[in-house]
Amino acid sequence: MTSPAGRHRDPPTTRTEKTLKSPRRTDPRRPDAAPDDPLPRPRPGTGPPAPVALVTGASAGIGAAFAARLAANGHDLVLVARSDQRLRDTATTLTRQHGVAVEVLGADLATAEGQRRVAHRLAEPTRVQAPVDLLINNAGSASAPDFADTDPTVLRAALELNVAAVLELTRAALPGMLARGHGAILNVSSVNAFLTLPGGAATYGANKTYVTALTKAIALTLTGSRVQIMALCPGPTRTDFHTHNGTREGVSPAWLSHSPEWVVERALADLHRGRTVSIPGLTTKLIALAGPHMPLPVTAFAVRRTRARRARSADPMRPRPGRCRGGRRWGR
Repeated sequence: MTSPAGRHRDPPTTRTEKTLKSPRRTDPRRPDAAPDDPLPRPRPGTGPPAPVALVTGASAGIGAAFAARLAANGHDLVLVARSDQRLRDTATTLTRQHGVAVEVLGADLATAEGQRRVAHRLAEPTRVQAPVDLLINNAGSASAPDFADTDPTVLRAALELNVAAVLELTRAALPGMLARGHGAILNVSSVNAFLTLPGGAATYGANKTYVTALTKAIALTLTGSRVQIMALCPGPTRTDFHTHNGTREGVSPAWLSHSPEWVVERALADLHRGRTVSIPGLTTKLIALAGPHMPLPVTAFAVRRTRARRARSADPMRPRPGRCRGGRRWGR
């Protein structure tokens, strides 16, 4: 079209074209980023170097799923866990499959020395060690017995791993990310943060409540920066977490639990959307919404029923509460 003055005018841009041209959903440091991919793979030989992600508890479960997904997206990795040999096997597999650089850092994050070792890697990268762009605080543990029956050293170790390590590593990573003008931290919490449960879940839920609250508070201080922090609060997940810790709380119906790969996909999508708290799954969201408002007597009743059902599954001859073996009610 030509205007009366003879100058050429471009046709009006449609709303669809504006959406496709908008750079808001792409990473400004990654010009090749696809709008619908939370963590797209960089083009070989072009653009900035591959981003680096540090994943704790990377030898199994959700941590291993994070490592595999990020490697598939072209991230170089720093994998942290106690099992050094298992980490090396994982690193070899990921390098062979995806061609990424994988650094192995064996450390027990339940100890002050292990926390200092990983914090030093986050705070002071060298010329050989690239700075970390994405920190995944995933390592965690739970205790099996009731609170009064648990060894105090076990409780202290769980507190160090679930709380102190998250605090220490988050504090170590943030200054460098703020100075570089980009970065993200993902703290793996739990839906137990919204619930009040007994047994081994008592201290575990309290630990995760701290992680979620700390993450939300730090997110407020990061407002206006290009550094993001998010708490991931998954529900029951099909991993060996409860088997490894010897807990029974992880026994959940199949329809309520999710695979670690599914949880990781939802978490990275929520991180890309800029959310502060990620709760994957509709049922898990409903649990998190109702949990803080659940009266303690109702929770206690549900816990008693659950424990009785588990006891009967372990001993089929065990009578139901309030009934004799013949099925008649016991006299009061």
